[in-house]
Amino acid sequence: MTSSNLEELLARENPVLDPEDARLSGEDVEARCAAILEGRRAMPTTMPVRERPSDARLLTTRLRPALAFAAGLILILAAVGSVALWARGGGIEPADEPTATTQALPSTTVLPEATTVPLASDEPITAPAYGEMPSFSGVVQYSEHDPESGDPGWQATVELAYAGPLQYEATVIEESGERLALAGPGTVFFGDGAALWINEPDDLGPWKLGFEPFRHLFFDVGEQGYPAWDEICAESQTVLGVEVVAGRTTTHVTCSSTLEDYELWVDEESGLVLRMIGPLGVGDFSPIVDRDGIVEFIEIRFEPVTTPSAPVLPSGDDASAFPPYHMVRTVASELTWETLETWYLGDGTVRETYIDASEPAMIGSFTLIADDLWSGCTTFEGQCHSMPIEPDDGLQLSIPETPLELVAEHCTEADGDTVAGRPARHFMCDGVYFVYQGYWQAGEDPATGVSEHWYDTETELGVKYVQSTWSWEATLLDINPVFPVEIFEYVPMEFHEEEQGIRSGDLAPLWSGPLVGGGMFEMADHRGEQPDADFVVLYDWFPGCGDVCSENLVEFQRLYDTYGTSDNLAFVTVSEDTESETNRVLDRLNIDVPTVHCGWDPDAVCLPDSPWMLWSNAVPSVTVVDPDGEVVDVFMQPPIDDELRDLLESITAGS
Repeated sequence: MTSSNLEELLARENPVLDPEDARLSGEDVEARCAAILEGRRAMPTTMPVRERPSDARLLTTRLRPALAFAAGLILILAAVGSVALWARGGGIEPADEPTATTQALPSTTVLPEATTVPLASDEPITAPAYGEMPSFSGVVQYSEHDPESGDPGWQATVELAYAGPLQYEATVIEESGERLALAGPGTVFFGDGAALWINEPDDLGPWKLGFEPFRHLFFDVGEQGYPAWDEICAESQTVLGVEVVAGRTTTHVTCSSTLEDYELWVDEESGLVLRMIGPLGVGDFSPIVDRDGIVEFIEIRFEPVTTPSAPVLPSGDDASAFPPYHMVRTVASELTWETLETWYLGDGTVRETYIDASEPAMIGSFTLIADDLWSGCTTFEGQCHSMPIEPDDGLQLSIPETPLELVAEHCTEADGDTVAGRPARHFMCDGVYFVYQGYWQAGEDPATGVSEHWYDTETELGVKYVQSTWSWEATLLDINPVFPVEIFEYVPMEFHEEEQGIRSGDLAPLWSGPLVGGGMFEMADHRGEQPDADFVVLYDWFPGCGDVCSENLVEFQRLYDTYGTSDNLAFVTVSEDTESETNRVLDRLNIDVPTVHCGWDPDAVCLPDSPWMLWSNAVPSVTVVDPDGEVVDVFMQPPIDDELRDLLESITAGS
């Protein structure tokens, strides 16, 4: 191949060159190739650019023409290879490879510099353990939906300084959308290693933590719970490449759980998740993003961070200052009233019981603090509990109403009074409200109106409170009483468990709902003398139920495959969610059982209500209804078992 042919090939394969200027000298070819390569290096790319040897110019300019020709040939092939490589990696994305979209960033964005990164490894990600994460600071952007979809939904920008496990300071810079998940701009979250403190921004109070609020940023979160990316990615992980996020080299992977797909960009050095596409906000503090939502660092600096400490709280009430007492008081609002009896021995030993109430079901409910336990029974809900008292639980059972010191500072004292037969101090508070946020604090609000407070003169214990919508008053106060025997011993109540929901022998209500893919399911079509009258086998579930629902949904599909062709059986599942969410799960699990969607979409609501709400059964559950509309049996979680299979066998056998 002649030099002329090579020049034409270079012009044809690289449109950067002008075809009219194809006849180039050896030195021109070399110079043009060098410019092309230099331009490629300047472009951000997720694939490496093959750099030419540093001594190439010397070889092509100082040796004989034959060597110059050979060197030119090498350079040309390198340029053509570079163009092809760029087309595969940085310029043209394969159609079958997921693409990551980047949203418009706020003014705080620091765009990553152009960086050349190595080829991706096929090996699974091995990230440092959660407790080994180095300290860092940066700015994180949350978007409920991909902004390029046209509707980003809820968005937030958070400045984060992280010193170690549960030790951080996070400040909300911006937050937009109808659903605020982070309490708005100016909100500050402090982690002191044990508790979360929230400034919203006027109030500050502790929230005991059992998890890492920002754990979605860590690939390996240890025992901190969902989402544990290392566990999710252990099930299914595909390495897509190596990319640059916020100036850092990351491994780009896709990972799948039973029901969800995620894309992660994991910092290769630290193991921090610098970008994520997929759902968050499953029962925790994590800001909520949808299945196409995005979490992304737009700034990241690995640097020493001073361990954040919780702010010093103002002095609050001192429960130990009160002597032992026995109080009976009545609390009344515009619609209800309750009479409560309190036995108080000290700030760690107290019992409060409902002895009368406008709602009779409340009578007998009690709460008890004793022996480092917080216990009680609620007759209204038929439940009892007993659990250890944790530090900073903020229990206010022992002290009725706001501390005297705070009220005296913000209100005007009126003439003395008598409450429960004892002298009391009386205060008038105009436009002042009091709120407990881990401690008592006062606020000024003209709309609050007038409230009145009475305090026992001897003990400074609150004995009466009157406000426009509710009030309470002590009718008995005995200081240093004789305590009944065993008053502070916890004895749980025995409740008669009433069966709720539809049960065997009940008549199943008529019900209808829209089918995924079109049409309606009508219970009436399967009842009585109708041509399609038969037994209905109904599985009730919802997509967010997790593995319990999905595993049983697969088992229900197997039952459908076995018995679905029977003349006297009709199978249907009912998803308590929208059609799109329901269909996503059905496709993922290869479910073709007829399915009704009972989501919140006004155009797709089951009539007159979904089985879950109408029949009051737990989810998931299976209900079998005969042609007369009578419930044959209900199978609660887990619903798919041998007893159900035996029932279906007997129905198909006609017995």
